[in-house]
Amino acid sequence: MTRHRKAANADARPRNDALLFDPSVTETEDVGHIIRVFANPGPDRDEPAYRGPARGKPVGNPIVVYTDGSCLENGDEDARAGLGVWFGVDHASNLSARVPGPVQSNQVGEVLAIEAAAKLVPPFTPLHIKSDSKYAVEGLTTHVRAWEDKGWLGVANADALRAAVAALRRRTAPTWLQWVKGHAGEEGNEGADRLAGEGAFLPPRALPPLDSTDLRFLPEGAKLAALTQALAYKGIRATRAAPPRTTSVANVALTRAAVYRVITPHMPTDKSIWKAVRKEQVRRNVSDFLWKLLHGSHKVGRYWAHIPDHEHRAECLVCPGRPVESMEHILLHCVAPERARVWALCEELWRKRWHAWPDMALGLIMGSTLAGFQADDGGRDAGASRLYGILVSESAHLIWCLRCTRRIEHEDLAPPLTDAYVTRRWLARINDRLQTDAALTHPKYGRKARPKPAVLATWSGTLLNEHLLPDDWTSNTQLLVGIRARE
Repeated sequence: MTRHRKAANADARPRNDALLFDPSVTETEDVGHIIRVFANPGPDRDEPAYRGPARGKPVGNPIVVYTDGSCLENGDEDARAGLGVWFGVDHASNLSARVPGPVQSNQVGEVLAIEAAAKLVPPFTPLHIKSDSKYAVEGLTTHVRAWEDKGWLGVANADALRAAVAALRRRTAPTWLQWVKGHAGEEGNEGADRLAGEGAFLPPRALPPLDSTDLRFLPEGAKLAALTQALAYKGIRATRAAPPRTTSVANVALTRAAVYRVITPHMPTDKSIWKAVRKEQVRRNVSDFLWKLLHGSHKVGRYWAHIPDHEHRAECLVCPGRPVESMEHILLHCVAPERARVWALCEELWRKRWHAWPDMALGLIMGSTLAGFQADDGGRDAGASRLYGILVSESAHLIWCLRCTRRIEHEDLAPPLTDAYVTRRWLARINDRLQTDAALTHPKYGRKARPKPAVLATWSGTLLNEHLLPDDWTSNTQLLVGIRARE
């Protein structure tokens, strides 16, 4: 693209005017910008990128096309996305389609709608694409070079973006992309949105691979001049991806099935399940516990079954019949009195805030921080959801700690733990979490401070003598939950 056209794009960007897409694939810098690493060249790339001539056909004025993407249950495992391309009222080229591939989201739909528009219009005809997605427009006009320079490493929706880039670069005539405000009454935008919504209800379909012609317009690998140590590490990791662990896959599926419609109306994705383990309300050691729980990496039960002279460690010595231990047995089924007492305390405090206590299951523990309880008005009760995550994760971790104390330190020879002792241990944990939450709202923590409204909403209804406390009790250093320790 010439300097004058680049300058025109720079002037148009602040005004949200049309931006000319840069189709060039050549490199004019020094050799460091030509050499690329983490490349996987093949026979499909032997031929140079070549755009066919117009062959004497008239160019004419640009065809204006509106594109949009739509998604039902966006961000969930059962998301359904569609794309829409609108040429005009009852136009024969109008397109409504389901977003192909496993990634179903608004953003993917918006990007693939632009790809579809580029393929629907003859390549020798100028094209003006209007989209209400700043992500798609800015990505394809501003960020695409930087993404290509780093070999698309760490770039979300890379497959969809690469497909759109290839389709746009294959065109002989100029292509303009323009952002328009969505749902502002513009006929074309409303039409594309309607088509995208209809596409979300169509049957799923596979993401077609890029053909050999597309690949010629896409540089392979990361540019050597753009390589950093962090980027090189990502590239190495990408080429040596470890196969998924069978236990981890099973536990993630178990968690998804357990939490859906029990503690959240949404079906979480694998990514959201793993990210939830690291939420801010979860202490580091509890987070590590949940992470190991999802991976099934705690050394219990069958782990010891094939280790000479340690086979007895596989059995639960508390329960009749000495069943083989598992984390599910330890947390939910063992007859050890501390387990039942901890869950009773957890339920007692929870019922001060919420009317129902779910039948506890291993999946509800592993996915406790995914909670999304609905308030009476139909919205998400963020405070109750956050409280559930804290109470369940802390309680499960305490049961594990008490079991390890009994099993490892005392070798199951110590007398059973009393209810009073277990109650004090549990209250100490929960009160510490409450006081830490309140302390972390202090302005001295700056951007890392916990939001006061979130903390106040979390513990509302659970505090001791709450009616005597001020509306903002976060500066009180003597906060306690409304359960007293037994003598």
